[in-house]
Amino acid sequence: MIKIIKDFLPKPLFQYMKRIVENELFDWNYKNETIRGDGKHMLTKTLYCRPELSDSKTEVWDKDILPLFGCIEDFQKEKLEFTNSKLLKMKLNMYLNQKEPVEHGRHTDIPMQPASIFTSVFNFTNCNGYTFVFDDEGKAIKVPSIENSLVIFDGKQEHYGVTQTDTARRIVLNTNVYTGDATW
Repeated sequence: MIKIIKDFLPKPLFQYMKRIVENELFDWNYKNETIRGDGKHMLTKTLYCRPELSDSKTEVWDKDILPLFGCIEDFQKEKLEFTNSKLLKMKLNMYLNQKEPVEHGRHTDIPMQPASIFTSVFNFTNCNGYTFVFDDEGKAIKVPSIENSLVIFDGKQEHYGVTQTDTARRIVLNTNVYTGDATW
């Protein structure tokens, strides 16, 4: 399943969240690789990560930002009719313009995962960057970066981002939720 939802959030809420992530005082962290060993860089901000998924094996929870950005999970529940979901990981990524498109590594966000995990990519930026998501047959589906749009797909489907050349930055929010009944 690959589903794209345009105008995902109410416009005033989207504009408010966008002003936060584009603010020059927003606290981004530099990463010198997008996936292990690729040598490609980006800026990130982890808003939430369960202990078993974090490098430090401790829960990561941004008390200032997560209460607002957590509404993304609530809107996903509503629009996709998830009756039960649990947030596993939520992370902002900022890709800087590198003058040519840079393909990041093909991956899943949560390796060795059980069934019933969904990954989403929410776009804050209109630009010529994009995300490739691989369908069940392995075909790459190109998802353009259109602000206030969300693509959601089975967490077992690989994906990767491609940097933009027409704007200074591209900002996305990656979210992973568990929708099964078993204990995660």
